[in-house]
Amino acid sequence: ENIFSINSARGDLWISKSFDRELQSNYSLLICAFDGFYQICSSIYVNILDENDNMCKFNSSSITLTINENLPSNINLIQVQAYDSDYEQNGTLLYKLSPKTPYLNIDSTTGTIQTTINSFDYELIQTYSTLIIACDNINSLPSLCCYLKIYINIIDINDNFPYLIYPSST
Repeated sequence: ENIFSINSARGDLWISKSFDRELQSNYSLLICAFDGFYQICSSIYVNILDENDNMCKFNSSSITLTINENLPSNINLIQVQAYDSDYEQNGTLLYKLSPKTPYLNIDSTTGTIQTTINSFDYELIQTYSTLIIACDNINSLPSLCCYLKIYINIIDINDNFPYLIYPSST
């Protein structure tokens, strides 16, 4: 399939279709001119710049975790990873939680989710959900984002002392 065409009389070079950097990042052309007696050739190298034309993707639309209540802070729960087939800054992803939560932190470059000092207490909350957003091309527009819903089931542990309930006098 010919992407490049040349007008043999004038030497004009043009392309016959759009480039896709994800399929091929560069081209090497050898163009020769012949006047019937002499021939001269020149090499042309074409590097294709990336366009932010691919949205990132997670492997699934949601994940479910089950954790114990009252975990200490800075415990790694999971590392999420999205994929983007674009090149360099167009394919570099940053992660964030939406909405921000007092229970979890996410490392914006690695996608590692950790507990915070305000860990989950089963007596207050038994299930929790939040959204992880991964966005590419963060230094310029357009930025394309993908989403992962995370559901967390909290397991009750024996963390409360027993107490007596005295019968009321009658």
